[in-house]
Amino acid sequence: MNNHDLPRRASPDEVADQVAKTYFGVTDEFSRRRVIRRCLLGAVVLTPFLFYLRFGRVGPLGWGTTVFFVVYLLLTAIGLYFRPRTEYHSPVPLRGDWRDRVGAFWLVGCVFGPFFGWVVTSGAFPITQSSWQWMYSLRVLLAAAVPLVLALPLTRYVRGKSTWVALPLLVGVTLLPVSSAMNVSLDLWEGPIVRQAGSGGQSELFLKHTGRSLGAATDLHFQSAANNAMQPTANSVALLSARLAAHRVECAAADGGRWPSFLPRKERANDISDN
Repeated sequence: MNNHDLPRRASPDEVADQVAKTYFGVTDEFSRRRVIRRCLLGAVVLTPFLFYLRFGRVGPLGWGTTVFFVVYLLLTAIGLYFRPRTEYHSPVPLRGDWRDRVGAFWLVGCVFGPFFGWVVTSGAFPITQSSWQWMYSLRVLLAAAVPLVLALPLTRYVRGKSTWVALPLLVGVTLLPVSSAMNVSLDLWEGPIVRQAGSGGQSELFLKHTGRSLGAATDLHFQSAANNAMQPTANSVALLSARLAAHRVECAAADGGRWPSFLPRKERANDISDN
């Protein structure tokens, strides 16, 4: 069988042109500009308004959906705008190796990673004192770690004049899902606090950054919180010692070089003998 008989693989530029023509109706420069204008005016107002009409409020899911559509339309407009401007294309040819296959799922990971992470911690599964750590860890993995790992193979194409376009897009879009897991990460780092729930005097474990209660606190939690509050750290001890030393020097200078009278007699005697 001849190589001429094999079907020719379309280049990335040909695929982009076919997608623009099939799904967006882009056939010339005029139609390209019309689609770009429509994308820029798309879902910024419409999506929150629909959520408010249907549910009476927008909520996290509504704003998340709005951000998704806004980013999607902005990426579409940017892609259509820079498609004929080949000087801003990456000079590095597509290699088609395993790293390109991993990087091909970058946008998929940026969209569905935080979505599935939100599903895990949205209340669909019970979050208890014994399960909150691994559930929060799973959300950080899906919403932050996965997009970061999928973005790394694409950095090798950020070269030449394409850096002015590709680098802000790569960093900005990746930081969107990462930012959705910031409060969860802070709660994982700091852990729950013990607070009083209502006026009944009952105490509960509370994750302050995500505003989630983990149920009633036990005596073990009280003991742990008390130990953490009563045990000074090495930094606080060193700082206290330095302040006491500075205060002693100031008092000695004010008393003619002698230790003040409120210090123990032994220290005063040692000071006099030294002098």
